[in-house]
Amino acid sequence: MPLDTIRDVLVRLSRGDLVEYLELGGWFRKVDDPILLEFLKVWGRIEVEGQNPRRVRDALVDQYKRLERQILEYQGYLGEVYMSQVLLNSQDKSKLPFPGRFFNSERDIQMDWPLSYVNHRVRLQSGKRREIDLLGAIGLDKWVCQSKWVTTHKIGVAVLQELMAQSQAVQIEFPTSNIRMWLFAYAGLTQEAETLAREQNILWSDWAQLDGLLTYLVLRKLPTLSVNEQSGRSKE
Repeated sequence: MPLDTIRDVLVRLSRGDLVEYLELGGWFRKVDDPILLEFLKVWGRIEVEGQNPRRVRDALVDQYKRLERQILEYQGYLGEVYMSQVLLNSQDKSKLPFPGRFFNSERDIQMDWPLSYVNHRVRLQSGKRREIDLLGAIGLDKWVCQSKWVTTHKIGVAVLQELMAQSQAVQIEFPTSNIRMWLFAYAGLTQEAETLAREQNILWSDWAQLDGLLTYLVLRKLPTLSVNEQSGRSKE
């Protein structure tokens, strides 16, 4: 691409405040738009450095896929933190029992005493998907908790089956304990998963129910992390 053409494009972009253009001296000093900046980096690799366009594209896709996984991991862990806050506040007798409506339970949830620990990312068995997001010990009860901060679709039976497998591992490790399973599914469960949850006595909360539970405990409410979440909440 001729330099005059590149200059003309950049001048036009500056009129939209995407780059900062100093007419005195003809300097382009700053790129204000992150997407444009990424585009210019890719363009430079292809047009200036002469790299293979397909390889540049594939590298960019890999980069954003890794970033997406990191964001999802962060969201899931954030859900765990809020769930742990609920368990840590389970010894407040003035708030007990917890209303069952927050857990899709017909009965209110009575919490045992005392609370011994609440641990994140516990692995009792080797193998895929055997890491427990949150494991709490409250009296003789062991709370096996899973966080799925997924805003685009409801959670299906596969996740519940993973939770059940993790609970079995806890039962082997602590045979005298009573196992309580709790799943945070941001967008809720599919109809099939709801049926399985009832059959297996799995407690679960969507974002509105966990939000309500946090408010009930006078804790900080769930944050809004994306435009999609804001749109979904506004429809409620």
